[in-house]
Amino acid sequence: MKTKINNLIFINKIVFSLLITLFFIFLISLSSFGVEEDRLNSEIKKNFEDKEYIEQEVNFITTVESLTKYSQSILKSSATISVIQPLELKFFYYPDLKTLFNFSPGLYVVEDGQAWYLGNKGIQIPGSVNSRSLILLNGYRTNDYNFGYSTDYPVRFINSIEIVHGYSNVYFGSNSLLATINIIPNYKYYLSDYSKEQNFNVYSFVNFNEDKINTINGFMFDKKIGNYYLSVGADFFNYKGRKIFFNERQAVYGGNIDDPINTSFYKDRTWKYYDYLALYNENEQIYFANYANRYNYPTGPGSFEMNSPLSYGIDKTRLFYYQRKFQLSSNIQLNTKIYYNKYSNDSELPYEDLSAINVDKNVAEVVSFENNLNIRSKKYDLLLGLDVQRILSKVSNFDANYSFISSERYNISGFYSNVSNNFFVYSLYFHMDYYLKDDLILALGGRFDNYSNIYKDKRYVYDSPLFGTNEFVIQNVNVSNYFIPKFGIIKVLPNNSSIKLIYSSNIRFPSFFEVYRNAYWNAYVTEPLVIFPEKHRTIELVYYKEKLYKNKKSYFTFSLYDTKIKDLIYEDPTSTVFGFTIIGYSSLANLKDVGVFMDYVYQVDDKSFFRFSASYSNVRISNFVQSLGNLEYMPNSPKLITLVKYGYKFKNNLSIALEAKYTSQTLIDDPRRLITTGFIPLFPVPDTFKIKPYILSNLTVNYFIDKNSYITLYVNNLFNEKFYYPVSYSLNAPVTKYPGYRRNLYLGITYNF
Repeated sequence: MKTKINNLIFINKIVFSLLITLFFIFLISLSSFGVEEDRLNSEIKKNFEDKEYIEQEVNFITTVESLTKYSQSILKSSATISVIQPLELKFFYYPDLKTLFNFSPGLYVVEDGQAWYLGNKGIQIPGSVNSRSLILLNGYRTNDYNFGYSTDYPVRFINSIEIVHGYSNVYFGSNSLLATINIIPNYKYYLSDYSKEQNFNVYSFVNFNEDKINTINGFMFDKKIGNYYLSVGADFFNYKGRKIFFNERQAVYGGNIDDPINTSFYKDRTWKYYDYLALYNENEQIYFANYANRYNYPTGPGSFEMNSPLSYGIDKTRLFYYQRKFQLSSNIQLNTKIYYNKYSNDSELPYEDLSAINVDKNVAEVVSFENNLNIRSKKYDLLLGLDVQRILSKVSNFDANYSFISSERYNISGFYSNVSNNFFVYSLYFHMDYYLKDDLILALGGRFDNYSNIYKDKRYVYDSPLFGTNEFVIQNVNVSNYFIPKFGIIKVLPNNSSIKLIYSSNIRFPSFFEVYRNAYWNAYVTEPLVIFPEKHRTIELVYYKEKLYKNKKSYFTFSLYDTKIKDLIYEDPTSTVFGFTIIGYSSLANLKDVGVFMDYVYQVDDKSFFRFSASYSNVRISNFVQSLGNLEYMPNSPKLITLVKYGYKFKNNLSIALEAKYTSQTLIDDPRRLITTGFIPLFPVPDTFKIKPYILSNLTVNYFIDKNSYITLYVNNLFNEKFYYPVSYSLNAPVTKYPGYRRNLYLGITYNF
């Protein structure tokens, strides 16, 4: 067995080395383009209306809208930006959004069976879900305001993805810290060449994982109706789950491994669906979508019975937006946007030793009305915007009696967290690119957020059969009005390249869940937990170069950055008057990160695609906080991430794509830091707190029946690498790592009528 494992490791290393060698071969080949590139670029610009060139430009994207809310070339933008190209999504199959993000430049995903947690360029804050990254659909937020959960948009509905790395994006407000990721749906491109009146696309996949057969099915229908386009689609994912064994829970609760009710075994089963309807043209869009995700709890606090049939959670999202462009003059455009998002969560977890079940019900509802004005002239591009949001948040949690004999339930402990808040947030933002010279651009921007009324003088009453009627106040949350500035200098160099020096800052306001959780516990602790907004600032030096031939296109990004995070909000164990440890949130630490990031993409027509990206960071905790013990480096944050992808199409009917990602060693949050604050851990302390480095490889093979219809074979974790995700999100959970998926297969067909 040991010899077999060593052989697999050796094969992994050979494949990874070959892919890196390919990267350098591509780099060397670029030097042969020379002066011919300048001549070709001039000819292309002179023939910009040529239909063939326009089609090629659609297939390789070098402009984005997720930085300044209007179309802008990456060459002249003040940010570090990566684009997941349309051809890339044709070569490589991804069953869900988290897998796609995990194989995107700089991004890093951790999962625990219930949710997935996004990091970027080596920073992944444990327990934050996605509340420190902003995930957009066509420029509209999909993260919920309570926890940061993101709508899992089906990958088959995606045309491309814009990734703004780091804190360069200040125009979408709080949460756009580690990354702003804008998903561009592909319904806008199916009929964009005006050659078809309608399109019907269906797909069906089966997944073979362990002894289970899972399914993914969906469709898209697009039709031209007068001056509008109609698009309707749906996707359904059914995953029956793996059987997972956790040594930590076995050590705590004992029991026979063969016992069918052994609570050390769990299944991570889930199902989810997404459906949408869109009506749009060049100046107007209407979009409506429903999303639901039902899952079980394979991990969580040790007091809960995870494998019970009564254990479940379900997230639902309803999304609607309407936008209209008004061309006031040849260089002035007004954009009006109306946005609605409602997120709800219902979950139940029975206790191990009590005839009671924990019930959670949460709602976050947002209505937004936004207007922005885009003025373009020879000397500058200016954006001015106003966003008014009405936000409703409800978080409730209580214990109820249950019986296997009777379905009757009644409240036994009351709503120990039953709060709601309804308020308005006003935001002003601007961005200006001012041309000091034709090749020298000054980028200025900022956003003002009026958050001062969120938690001010908020009082809540709860009733409990055990503790009676009580009142608590949301206190110790220092939230005010903030102005977030940004500026940069972009020097445009010959041969479509530029150097950018960027200073940007941002604010991450505490999530509603963090504040509400503290509000209840602060009524009982002697030293109340205190939260300040996180303050972020970064300095970036970026080099960018693009080569746009008629059939060969590429871009290269290289970034050096220095980042500081002040008042990081983190889980803080504290004692209560009842003598046990509870977990709240405090502004515990400051972080410092100095790193480097690169991303290179090369594409030849629709024949081949190559990408190499790497990030190295060193995320240190720069101040000593007792609750963090002796932690020096940020848990869950790998220092080195590298990604290599190569796809090639043979004879127009067969494509093969291979990708490999290396993730270096990561730390797990040390549960022994409970001891440093005078408490006893609720579970045995593991001997090690490190996740070993690993290489994940995936293979995608497409056989084309015709231009748009094809059969797909996808092998996830090709070499059956054994790896784990760090689980550092709760100090009272006796699980420190979550097993990744072993090798599994997807087989499916995509057909266009």
